Amino acid sequence: MAEARRLKGLLFTSDARVLSLMDQVLDNFEIDTEVCRDSVTTLDAVTTTKLDTLIIDWTGSEESARVLSAMRNSEHNAKSTVLAMVNGDPEMQAATSAGANFIAYKPMNVDQATRFLRAAYGNMLLQRRRAIRCPVDIPVVANVTGTGPVEGRITDISVQGLAFLCTYNIRLDQQISMAINLPGTSVLIHVTGRVRNTITPDTRTRVGVCFSSVPQNELSLLERWISDHLS
Repeated sequence: MAEARRLKGLLFTSDARVLSLMDQVLDNFEIDTEVCRDSVTTLDAVTTTKLDTLIIDWTGSEESARVLSAMRNSEHNAKSTVLAMVNGDPEMQAATSAGANFIAYKPMNVDQATRFLRAAYGNMLLQRRRAIRCPVDIPVVANVTGTGPVEGRITDISVQGLAFLCTYNIRLDQQISMAINLPGTSVLIHVTGRVRNTITPDTRTRVGVCFSSVPQNELSLLERWISDHLS
């Protein structure tokens, strides 16, 4: 399975003590971690690179909030796992409100930091599994807000989104909905989502769709179908 690959992480801190501590702890986990010491580099990374986790030394500054906001609004990392290290309750509340999944108080020792990473590791694997794309070739008619019915083909699908290939000029942020017949089954999955990226290599347009609504029972069926086909 794809989640057997090493996870990819980013550590945002300029504190030498935090760097030394996390360097010791991260060796015990399957996480290839890049260190960023400034917000400019970090902002670029969280918006352009697929990450399984962001470990952020929450300073209480606008930089911390800006980095986490950019990550939560990015196509690749909106649901990735975020660990925040904070100094006190006000920072804990701010980091939680901004979208951090796991919080720990500084200072930490090696044992505390290890438990912190271990608590979050299962969530990282879960999100990695949910983001896996399964190659498919499914003909479908999509209903695009402002455009109407659009014929095309789904070329890959995950429990979070899909790639849709068509000959229409679909725009970013348009809402798109469709009923998908999963190959080899009689199951119909009804999804609604937003267009997050478009590529037009020739006369066709490849549209990346991020799901915003899937009935829970159908989402479970989709996840099971993808898992069976990737095994």
